Amino acid sequence: RAQWPGTPSTDHFNAPGALAFDVDTVTADAGQTNAAFRFAVVGETSAPAAKMFVSQRGNAWVPRTNLPSGVTGPFALKALSSASTWLLGCHESGGDAAIYYAAADDGTAAGPLGANGNAWSAATVPGGMAEVKAFAELGGAAKLVAACASTTFAVYSADGGATWTDCTFDSTPSNNGLDVVSDGVKYVWVSQDGEVYNSTDGVNFAATVSLAPGASASWRLCAGAPGEVLAYRVGSSSSPDLYLSTDSGAS
Repeated sequence: RAQWPGTPSTDHFNAPGALAFDVDTVTADAGQTNAAFRFAVVGETSAPAAKMFVSQRGNAWVPRTNLPSGVTGPFALKALSSASTWLLGCHESGGDAAIYYAAADDGTAAGPLGANGNAWSAATVPGGMAEVKAFAELGGAAKLVAACASTTFAVYSADGGATWTDCTFDSTPSNNGLDVVSDGVKYVWVSQDGEVYNSTDGVNFAATVSLAPGASASWRLCAGAPGEVLAYRVGSSSSPDLYLSTDSGAS
């Protein structure tokens, strides 16, 4: 829904508009009372302003007023499956992209999802990030990867999201990074022009194949079984808009 019961109209998310959403499936509920806020969605409202809503079970939502000051979309949001941590990608008030991290809620009003009095922590990021498009993790989160727009195509973190460094590509993509996923075997990254790269360590990415290019393309990725990745785009041309790989994007 684009409208939230019990809130003023200025809290309604813009429509059409992209919302970032994720669910924490790993943090233990300290009292086993379903008190932990596990669901989160963030977007921009008609105010205009950034707004986050959180939920314990997904059926009732409450607003959070503790987003970092002045941030705007587009947003990326991820609850890590290997640690009780949330990641938030956004724009700062000055226009630069930023990444924030925070503890997950365990039912004791922990972290910014658990209570409005808790803050997000700003990560250290390299210059050149215009937008943060998506986050991915592989295995035990030895490395986390974020797909980015602009001259920084992707960045990685080896400390749970506190510090980020540019990834290395064996050839220069012709356009912005749009998405990155983990398929349980490798990281798979795609550019706006449909260029696919993969990586085993989250640091070094190798070119594999190129899908149909085009500035209007909005390529996205979805991971399935180990090694399986679906690449798709919406309403770009008469070319195929769905590609399936069963070898981590190699073909």
